[in-house]
Amino acid sequence: MGDIIRSNKSGNREDFSLRGLQKAVDDMFNNFFTGWGPEFARRDNILPACDFYEADENYFLSMELPGISKEDVDISMSGDNLIVKGEKKYDNDSKEKQYYYRERYYGSFYRSIQFPPNTDVDKISAKFSDGVLHVSIPKSEKHTKKIDIK
Repeated sequence: MGDIIRSNKSGNREDFSLRGLQKAVDDMFNNFFTGWGPEFARRDNILPACDFYEADENYFLSMELPGISKEDVDISMSGDNLIVKGEKKYDNDSKEKQYYYRERYYGSFYRSIQFPPNTDVDKISAKFSDGVLHVSIPKSEKHTKKIDIK
């Protein structure tokens, strides 16, 4: 436990308090899951958070893409799958900065969401607002076939 406290870079006597120990443990877990320092802060794949839900006449998809411009987002359909991909560009001038924390993600992202078969893919619409991609997918009855009972 003494090694954890001594590895803290601030060197303040406050590090020996409960708050200092909590921060040291938090830093240790963050480093374990995010890399071992700012040189590993770049992520190669981002998995954006999304919600996919249904209303009476449409399906809706909302995907969080903070810090990404709409020009860096590509939306396409492949069969019943909506594919959203793109890239959050890396801050190139970071070599001149000395980071204390680097928690923001950079790199490419890719999501594939399978739609139910009753969608009208020709009428899908998308808008991008405040870092959130909103996709509206109308339902279609053309995939429903009535079967007569004999």
